[in-house]
Amino acid sequence: MLQASYEATLLAAAWNAGRGGSNKVLLTRVGGGVFGNDLRWINDAITRAAALVRDHGLDLRIVSHGPVPPDLQELVDGSTPERGERPPRGARMRLFPTIGLFRPSRSSSQRQPELGMIDWKSTLREGILSGTLAGVLSAAVLLAAGKRETGSAVAPVNAESHWLWGDQALREDRLTLRHTLTGIVTHQLSTVFWATLYRALRGRRAVRSVPEALLGGIATSMAAAAIDYSLVPKRLSPGFEHRLSRGSMVGVFAAIAGGISVGAWLLRDRD
Repeated sequence: MLQASYEATLLAAAWNAGRGGSNKVLLTRVGGGVFGNDLRWINDAITRAAALVRDHGLDLRIVSHGPVPPDLQELVDGSTPERGERPPRGARMRLFPTIGLFRPSRSSSQRQPELGMIDWKSTLREGILSGTLAGVLSAAVLLAAGKRETGSAVAPVNAESHWLWGDQALREDRLTLRHTLTGIVTHQLSTVFWATLYRALRGRRAVRSVPEALLGGIATSMAAAAIDYSLVPKRLSPGFEHRLSRGSMVGVFAAIAGGISVGAWLLRDRD
């Protein structure tokens, strides 16, 4: 059963990788804790199973809870202390720490996998980059559309401060510290929020292609528009809809989608 468990896992992983899926495989030493299986049996089972997928380019990662035992390090390094020989590994194998994947608990029997845990460092990095790009691009559209349709470039930006200053912000055409600065900050924070949410919902999965990045940006922008104009109170809506035509509003949300897409694509190799 022990051998079959590892062989079935690695064969399924090889099949998935062949279909374009991830080639990473996380392995634990099955039964090495509560059930008391001999760790040498487990190590041998992993080694023999790895040999079955030697030609499939899998990246095998052995999950270690706490300090790394010497025998586990030997397995990863490529030799066993008992035999002093290199086992017939068929795939690259390396130790994978528990940080970010498994939460250590007081009792080994209570360990719970956290495979869905958000990598906040990567999430915030992409959220800030993508959100800033989205904010700058969409602000440029706001300024151009405002100048064309109202005669004041900052009118739609001022309108975004209406959540704080009320209806007066919806009628302000002048460049003012009170309305314009608040509007710019509000706009940038909102685009960073949506970009960060998109990255968090995507989890650890990297963007693999330009179409995927575009679809993600469009979906996020559409969700933002739908929520802003149907679920949140009117006082918390963007506000620029009071100064711009529907066509210009579409252009603003398209620019947000573009910025989020570009940011996700630029950071694809860091996921």
